[in-house]
This record gives sequence, structure tokens and C-alpha cells, in this order.
Amino acid sequence: MATVLAASAWFTSIKPSDGVGDVDSRDRLVSLPYVGHAESDPFPQKSGVTYYDRNRSYAGVNLYVPLYATEAVLMGMDGGIIHNWSYDTYLGWHYAELTPDGGLIFVEAYLDPEDKPLNHRRAIALLDSNSSLLWMRNDTFYHHDMDFSREGRIYALTRSPANVSYGTDILPVMVEGIDVLSKNGSLIRSIPLYGLFEQSMNRTLDDCRRELLKRGENRGRFRCDIFHANTVDVIDRDVGVFKKGDLLLCIAAQDIVAVLDPLADEIVWSWGKGVLDRPHMPSLLANGDILLFDNGFSKNYSRVIEVDPASGQIVWEYKGDPPDSFFSDIQGSAQKLPNGNVLIAESTKGRAFEVTPSKEVVWEYWEPRRDRENRRMTFYRMIRLTRDDLKNISLDDTLYSELKALGNLD
Repeated sequence: MATVLAASAWFTSIKPSDGVGDVDSRDRLVSLPYVGHAESDPFPQKSGVTYYDRNRSYAGVNLYVPLYATEAVLMGMDGGIIHNWSYDTYLGWHYAELTPDGGLIFVEAYLDPEDKPLNHRRAIALLDSNSSLLWMRNDTFYHHDMDFSREGRIYALTRSPANVSYGTDILPVMVEGIDVLSKNGSLIRSIPLYGLFEQSMNRTLDDCRRELLKRGENRGRFRCDIFHANTVDVIDRDVGVFKKGDLLLCIAAQDIVAVLDPLADEIVWSWGKGVLDRPHMPSLLANGDILLFDNGFSKNYSRVIEVDPASGQIVWEYKGDPPDSFFSDIQGSAQKLPNGNVLIAESTKGRAFEVTPSKEVVWEYWEPRRDRENRRMTFYRMIRLTRDDLKNISLDDTLYSELKALGNLD
């Protein structure tokens, strides 16, 4: 048996594999640093909104976090800044979302190049509309994503170091979980993910063993990133094969998206092995399909796909022409808009764009901010808030008036 050692009581035993995985890890298990600038910038002269088809794009306001900045930005369709939230943290921010009661919740940056691997504490915090801190938790490593239930609970991704007994080896790894928090940030419970993905771990642990052998005496405090969870979404209705209260997850290092029943602590659906390549941001659509960003980490091109979870069939796909003209090896997001268009973040290039169902670009934005070395800054995701979204959020009067004056509210 393979066992998780020197970790909390979350973690359960797993079964080892006698064989060696047949997939080259290509540093798949390395916690890649999320640099805050575009390492490949094909159009350095482009800045801000470079194309806007007002008749075919879907109007709204765009929320995003410039990576490693300490702010979230609410941006109009023309690229103008409508509002921002800011709060200084040591590492900067990674991602933020508006809460149903008009606050903004953020998680600190996931990893920087000088990160100390065993000091894994990253905050999750709630601000009001004026950027005043309401609460903060930094007792564990919060990262990547969070979501809210209609009852007001917050579901946040966490990670921590552990050692796995695998055959005759002890493998240093990072393991993941979900903290369930109350509206005021109090911990209600923690959901471990390790044992729930027992059947998919063998290849990843083989990759980990190879990576450690390759590093030899130079491994230092390296730990294999065997999960790299990046999405948790609360399913808010019974639809298709899922039910209200289930959690939609994305486990990039496992190349899968999955649905967890948090009451039964059971994975009720998973998909992607052999199809996906380090995916990000699955979302459940109104028709029961799932939209996601498939990074193509090992293929050197990305795509956005819509999959029918009942059949596993891909029913829509967006790729670049040629394919490698659209590529974000890490990060990335895709959001289906009410008119059927899709808003896509090609994160590592600092680019966001909107395409129609027939794959025509109708809006495009290039991050204009530059770092100290004049390199384009990047962002993890971009989310468009529609009129209906904004009406369902308790905005403060000043922000509401600004949005209404700009035509973003009726």
C-alpha cells in the first residue's frame, strides 16, 4: 500500500502502481511560477481594447486582477477603468470575485519565483466596496479559486505538503483540499481531495518518482505538484447528470474535470484523461454542458471546448489558425455569455477576446500595464459581469450610479 505520511488526518492510503507511466512528465509535476509578465508578446504595439464590434459583442463590465498587483479592476467594454479594489499584501493578488452582497473576495498570488516551498501560507480575504478589510484568513495555503453557495458558504481551494509512501519510495508531494467557510470567514469544515482521486494517481506518482530521480541531490525542498487544482464551482441547480450543491472541480496535473458530492465525499463524474492537457476553469452551462479552457501544455496550442458530460462528446471547439497562434500553457479562462459568445483569456500573453459561436472575434483587449522592464503584465482570468449579474449584486450607490451612467444597467 502507498500511504500519505506526516500530514493531517485528511489523507488516506492509496494503491501503488508496479509499472512506469508512459507519458513524459515534461515538468508536469513542477509548481510552475506564475510570472507577472508576458514571456511571449507577439504584438507588443497592441494596447487596451483593439477591436470592439458593438453589435455582436455582449455588453457588460470586465473584472480581472493584473497578476501580482494588489488590486482588482472593473473595466468597461472600451477599456476604461470604472472601479477598483485594492489592499496591500506581500505577494500581490492572484484572483478575485464579487460576492453576492457586494463585497470582493481575493486570494493571494499562487507562487512567485522566490517562493519558500515549505512556507505555504497564502491569504484569502474579503473587502467591502471601499476596499476596507472585513476579514482575512492566512492559516493555510489558499490558492487559485473560490466560489459561493446561495446559502452564503464559501468554498476555497487549499494545499499543503505531505509525504507519500509509494512502493519502496517516500515521495514529497503537495496535496489539496477545499475549505468550507462561513460568510464571516470562519472554518466550517475541510474536504480532503487526495483519497477521492485514488484511481487516477498512479501515473502521476510514477511521474513524480522519475522527476525526483532526475533531480537527484539537487532536489532541495522540491515537492511534486500531483494535483494543481485550479477551479471549484458550486453547482446551483439540478441540471443534466448533476444536482444542486455538487462541486465542479478542475485538477490540472491529472488532466481531468470532475464533480464532487461534498455530502457523500464522493466523485460522481470525471472526464478528460487522454483528451485534456492541464485544463483550467470548467463551468457548467445552462444546457448542462461544460465549457473549459484546455491549455495544451504539451501540445503547444490551446483550445476552448464545450463537452456534453453525459456522452463525453465535444460539441464545440475554438482553436487558433494556425493552432499555435492561440496558446497559454498555464492559466487561462473561458466564459459563455448570454448571447452564446465566449469570453476567453489567453493569460500568458495578457490578452482577452470574445468570439461568436461561429468563432469570429468581436472584442479584443491587450493589457496595457507594463512592469519595470517594460514587459506586458498578465492576468489569470477575465470575467464579464452582465446586467443581470450586476442587478443580483448589492452594489454601493456610487458604483451603481457609475455603471448606470455608462449604460451597463437599465
